[in-house]
Amino acid sequence: MNNQLIALIRCDASTRVGYGHLMRCMALADTMRATARWTVIFAIAEDDAAAERVRAAGFTVEQLYASSSLPTYASVNAVDHLNQINHVNSINQATEGEWLQQMAERHQASVLVLDVRSSLSRADVSKLRHEGTLIVSIDDISERRLEADLAFYPPIPQVDAMDWSEFSGQLYHGWDWIMMPAKFAAQKIQQQDSDMPHALPRLLVTMGGSDPAGLTFPVIEALEALPQAFDTRIVTGSAFAHQAQLHERLKTAQRHYTLISNPADMPAVMADTDLAIASFGATAYELACLGIPAVHLCLSADHAASASSLHQAGAARVLGEYKNISVEQIRAALENLLIHPEQLIAMRERSHHLIDGRGLDRILHTIELALEADYALSN
Repeated sequence: MNNQLIALIRCDASTRVGYGHLMRCMALADTMRATARWTVIFAIAEDDAAAERVRAAGFTVEQLYASSSLPTYASVNAVDHLNQINHVNSINQATEGEWLQQMAERHQASVLVLDVRSSLSRADVSKLRHEGTLIVSIDDISERRLEADLAFYPPIPQVDAMDWSEFSGQLYHGWDWIMMPAKFAAQKIQQQDSDMPHALPRLLVTMGGSDPAGLTFPVIEALEALPQAFDTRIVTGSAFAHQAQLHERLKTAQRHYTLISNPADMPAVMADTDLAIASFGATAYELACLGIPAVHLCLSADHAASASSLHQAGAARVLGEYKNISVEQIRAALENLLIHPEQLIAMRERSHHLIDGRGLDRILHTIELALEADYALSN
């Protein structure tokens, strides 16, 4: 196997799809880069802001645009007029597949990591695989997964319900395979005490990088209706689109809320929390890794199904899909936990044992073993 390896990571981020896919892929890229054996290139289609975030982290970015007036692909180092290109909300299936094939050949990619919710077809993935690129699928419930050499999933029940009869790769599923950024794993090591750290409970409200459904607002209504005393921090991401509305709402609030926008050290903010109210996604696993009890609202039925593993493990309370949840249900769930602090202590203890923070190391080790096996077979 060659000493220098090339990884092409295909993922997107936007206010529509959220930023969880991008953040976990950047965490994988960081783990690869730290070994000094890997060069990582990101393939991003949907969002210029996402591409800029990846570039700022020191990675090369390739961007796809669906407009017929533009080249099939655009490289940050080769095209001068990127700033004039508008955001694209949809991707042409054929163009995306051709684009990936071109990049895999041009960069001589050893591995293609797919963490997408686009219309990329199973046939396109199959072609890439048969041309010699190792295909790694991340948390994909589409038929693309059947063409993967390696498929990784957190402990979601959907995996067992899917048909794997046409799958010839290797499947990895469970708590050990959660892609936890190194800074959260490091914060976990620092934490020793599983008891509640504050005499006056400290609550954290965090609904992801963009909060597309505006879930922060019904949570505030629920908090306003609670009789208990507690401190509350509301964290918003860089893509949060409701800042003006949030500031207006808090002008008439009965409680005091501390607003934190795009914190530089989110693990430290989470660790200094007794109870979180969060939108299910990557944040849910980060909270569990740090042993923070949480109440989760879900953007979709699929998210609710995925979150059920945390609920069953006793690490969180999952209220379900947000469309079916009332302010009163949120209030009741929070009050039940606040008046029974022993439940929070039990949730903290269970969370601590679920996620050890070494999932990325396991995934990278598995990828490298697969490449070594392929190299041995071809020689």
